[in-house]
Formats: sequence, C-alpha cells, structure tokens
Amino acid sequence: MSQPNQTPGEIRPFDIAEDRDTTVSRLRGSPEVEALTGTLDVYDLNSIVTFGSGAAEAISGAADSVLSSLSHSQSADSAALMDALARVMERFNASELKSEKSLLGKLFGGGQKLEKIIEKYTALGADIDRIYVQLRTYESEIRQSNDALETMFQANVAAFHELEKYIVAGEQGIAEIEAYTQSLREQQARTRDQSLSFDIQTLETALNMLRARVQDLRLSENVALQSIPMIRLTQNNNMSLARKINASLIVTMPVFKQALSQAILLKKQQNQAEAVRALDRSTQAMLRRNAQNGSAQAAHTALSALAAATDGADLNDAWRALTQGIEETRRAQADAQAQRDRDQQSLEAIRSAYREQHAAAQG
Repeated sequence: MSQPNQTPGEIRPFDIAEDRDTTVSRLRGSPEVEALTGTLDVYDLNSIVTFGSGAAEAISGAADSVLSSLSHSQSADSAALMDALARVMERFNASELKSEKSLLGKLFGGGQKLEKIIEKYTALGADIDRIYVQLRTYESEIRQSNDALETMFQANVAAFHELEKYIVAGEQGIAEIEAYTQSLREQQARTRDQSLSFDIQTLETALNMLRARVQDLRLSENVALQSIPMIRLTQNNNMSLARKINASLIVTMPVFKQALSQAILLKKQQNQAEAVRALDRSTQAMLRRNAQNGSAQAAHTALSALAAATDGADLNDAWRALTQGIEETRRAQADAQAQRDRDQQSLEAIRSAYREQHAAAQG
C-alpha cells in the first residue's frame, strides 16, 4: 500500500479496520473475486481445502517476520551504550576543575596532581567522543531499521489485501452454494425426485467445508489485524527513541565536551599563573621593591583575568543536561522494550490459537 507524498522517515497513521472495510467494499462483485469464486468446485473438495492457502501462508510468514523483528530488537545495544555513557559521566567531578585561591597548594607535588586531573578529563573526553560516534551510528541504524519495517509493513498490507480477496470470494461462494442448494430442495419438494438427494448432499458437504475454510482464512485475517499495527507501533517507538537520543544526548554531548575542553585549558592556565606567583614569591627576597611590585602586579592581573573565565556554571549545566538525557533515554528504552514484549506475547498467543484451530479444522 503506497503512501503518496510521504517524506523519508515519516510514519503515516494506518487504521487497519478502516482499510479492511474499504477493501471488502471494493472487492465485492469485482471481476477478480468472481474469478476466484469460479475456482471452487463442489465436486472437487480439494479445491475448497486449498482455497486461499497461498494468502494464508503469506500472512503466517509475515507474522513470523514481525515476531523475529520484535525478538531481535536493538534495545540491548542501546542499553549498553547508555550504561557506558552513564559510567563515563559518573567520573565527572566539577570540584576538581573549580578555580581555587590556592590552586596547587604547594609548588612541589601540585603539578603532579594537575597532570593527573588533566589526564583523567582528557581520557573522559575521548570516551565521550567514542560513545558519541556510537550513538550517531545507532541513531542511523534505528532509522534504517524503520525503513526495513516499512518494507515489511507494505508487504504485510499487500498480503492482507490478497487474503481479503479469498475471504470475500469464499463468502460469495457460500452464498451461491446456499442459494443453489435451496433451489434443489424446492425442486425436489415439487417433483419428489429422489435422485436430487445426492446432489443436495454433495452441495451440503462442500458448503460445510467452505464455511470451515473461510473461518480458517478469517483466523489468518485476525493474525494480520494484530501484526500489521504492531509494525507501526514498533516504528513509532523506534522513531521516538531516535528523537530522544538526538535531543537529549547527541545535541548535548558536544556542548559538554566543549565546556570540558575549555575547563581543562583554563586549568592549565591557572597552573601557569600559580607558577608565576610561586616564582615571584621565591625571588622576593632577592629583588628590590620596584621589581617585586612589578612582578606582583603582573601576576595579579593574570589571575584576575583567569578568575572571570573559570566559571564552571556552563559546564555544570551541560553535565546535568547530559545526565538527565541519559535517564530520559533509559526510560524511553524501557517503555519501548515493554511494549515490544507485550506485542510479542499477544502475537504469539494469536499464532498458537490459529495453529490449533487450523489443525482442528484440517482434522
């Protein structure tokens, strides 16, 4: 079923009950249905037993594809990415990058501490870059999965329409056999011709078998009525997850990474300023007042400029937004997985009922 003027990635609403009513109304009395009804032969019961078998098998295979899609979702991969990102963000400690009055505490040993801090957050930034690339890939895979689901959806709808042809043709055949059987009964009642009993019995046998066959096809129809909306629901869940990943993580992560890089740079500048101050303090005993005043003023100016630049509010805001996005995405993943589990159980129950009733009808 084509969707005119459909933009890439767009998921159009689909009411399968309305589609069925429209399809049935269009098919009644159509030449293609008349041709299918003409294939029924009351004297060849095999033509009734196998009536619509291809369409029913297509629906069954389509349901298996939906089940497979529900079972092999990418939720585990996305959950692993969220866990990895959460572990990375747990390593962040804003206090380590805050501006302090005494940044190194002491000239000796403070540099080693700073190098460890810089090494830690440089590694954290690299981890964020790696997960960012993976999230981008995963977002793309979600959209590709939706494209595959759209192909599956169109195939399911086509199989559903084909099945409806056989159901309408079967109902038309039932009506024709009932009418012909009734006419033979009336003829026998008028003529007392007992030779018509064999034809009437043959028609009744064929009628009962055709009714059972149409009921069997309706079971397949019920499978399609369940599986087709599940595809749409899965697509919508996927798209919601992709949007959540993009809005909560992919947009925020570069902002956080940029703020983190700036914080590391400022940390290095603070270290340089502190070294200048330490140098000034060590030379104060040897320099006279003028040199001492000049160095102190230079150091004071540098520190004043740095103090205004090391405000960590932006970095903290970005960190909070990113961690909040992780939790929101996790909730979206959990909701999507729960819905997939419910859909899978429902469809499996319908498939089991279909197989049991189909076996009973064949027996």
